[in-house]
Amino acid sequence: MSELSDFAASHFQAVIEKRIDEVIDHYAPLETTYVFLEGPRWATLGQTNIAAGWKAFLTSKMTLLSCQWKEAPLEEIAGEMGWIGGIVHMELKIGEQPKSLDLRGTFVVRRFADGKWRIVHEHFSQPHPDPYGVGDWLPAA
Repeated sequence: MSELSDFAASHFQAVIEKRIDEVIDHYAPLETTYVFLEGPRWATLGQTNIAAGWKAFLTSKMTLLSCQWKEAPLEEIAGEMGWIGGIVHMELKIGEQPKSLDLRGTFVVRRFADGKWRIVHEHFSQPHPDPYGVGDWLPAA
């Protein structure tokens, strides 16, 4: 695995194990850190708000059981910045109800002075079924 794949795997595992301090430490300690989350809100701005969101998630009735790339993720590192993205498969329990979920997931990361990668932007979402009402404009092969 690459260092960004290792980073993403450690982040997923910290969420599964509800290690809140480690989850929060994966985010850049900046109030410009920006997250597009898969939930009902459009976005969360700032590490302070991101930390509050994770604390609420990790103490909610939702429990992440597994989270892994559904396909090998794509990634690139350029200097002290990098990104990793792909389709993520999650298994959860909401209360006692199991749920499977596939999401597009991307982490944009920056290496900080302590050598650690931290998330400066994150985007997890599902595609909208037909946002323009015209179907897929890419012709079938």
